[in-house]
Amino acid sequence: MRMAFNWRVFLRRLIRGALDVATAVILLLPLVLAALVSRGAARRGVGLGPEPLINNVHHAKALRRQGFEAVTFVSHEYYITSQFDVRWLSWRPFNHYALFLMALFRFEILYVYFNGGPLAWTALRGIEPWLYRLAGVKVVAMPYGGDVQDFGVHDDVVYRAAYLQDYPHVLRHRMPTLHRQVRRWLNGADWVISGCDWVRYTRHWHTLMLAHFSIDTDQWCPAASRPAAPRRTFSASRPLRVLHAPNHRAIKGTAFIENVIARLRAGGVPLELVIVQKLPNDELRKLVQDVDVVVEQLVIGWYGLFALEVMACAKPVLTYISPELERLYVLQGLLQPGELPIERVDHENLESRLRAFATGEVDLRERGEQCRQFVLRHHSLDAVGAVFARINHQLGIPPRRVASQAPGS
Repeated sequence: MRMAFNWRVFLRRLIRGALDVATAVILLLPLVLAALVSRGAARRGVGLGPEPLINNVHHAKALRRQGFEAVTFVSHEYYITSQFDVRWLSWRPFNHYALFLMALFRFEILYVYFNGGPLAWTALRGIEPWLYRLAGVKVVAMPYGGDVQDFGVHDDVVYRAAYLQDYPHVLRHRMPTLHRQVRRWLNGADWVISGCDWVRYTRHWHTLMLAHFSIDTDQWCPAASRPAAPRRTFSASRPLRVLHAPNHRAIKGTAFIENVIARLRAGGVPLELVIVQKLPNDELRKLVQDVDVVVEQLVIGWYGLFALEVMACAKPVLTYISPELERLYVLQGLLQPGELPIERVDHENLESRLRAFATGEVDLRERGEQCRQFVLRHHSLDAVGAVFARINHQLGIPPRRVASQAPGS
């Protein structure tokens, strides 16, 4: 059934698009001049934005521990967090240009995602890398997922089918745009970080990481009052509590997970499924302390930020790990064989592995401690901050600690 054409939405988009193009035409020459003039500015430190991801909050902490001034800035926000240093959320599209000018005159180096910097939401997105080069501002580009997942580059049909369920408009209309923005920043950034499953979509990189996600392990840590349950303690009155947080239901394999747990429960296996969506990060952290294990996803092929947050709390994680990706990271020396403490699951073995957890075959305390130690080695603020510091050094940006900056923040 065809939906009725919405003239109000069409006119609103038309007017907004016309305003965007007109603003870009008027500001093009002034922005070029500003880029040239900014070469003489007294810039300091690192800017992270404008995509409002909690990664940037953690990355800023990691950089500060290495002695860098680090400032997060956003032009919009999601439900996850609003803890950013500079929040210019109104007066679009002028807020994007204002943040761009701030970046030109304030920062020595920018960490952006493959969407781009502040001009990504304007008609000047195509020349943004050139403007930074003109200004002498260094740029590090890193993926987060949806900014690089181009199925014309790597066609994982299982992933594509899930994506088509969750985001049909992206596959139908935005893939050409996605392809252009990945190519733009692969060519235009001074440094490219890749990792996770993103290696499938970024044809080259300067730094390869398991994933660039950094975790504040003082914030995400085991609760002293809620130690992990020992083995063989689960029953109908105290079932194994399984958390699943599907921000993308098809991509996470949520329906399959629900069906497996319902089948196990019907067979008398002591399980309780806890599903949460669109929960602010602080509330999610409290909830993690009240569950026993987390099932993250069954489709993507690598762990994400939430899995690491859970692991930092010494909670076991079950997720799908692509053998190809694990082999890559072992061969590249980023992982030791057998080091990854995640419980590898897929559509074939999820049921048997959940049964093993619920019946006490897996020691949750031991597995949880292995998970936390893995995060401390590879994804703590110090571990990721050290990688970023090396990148900055390679780009000629030294740390410049300031007296007002709290040590260890």
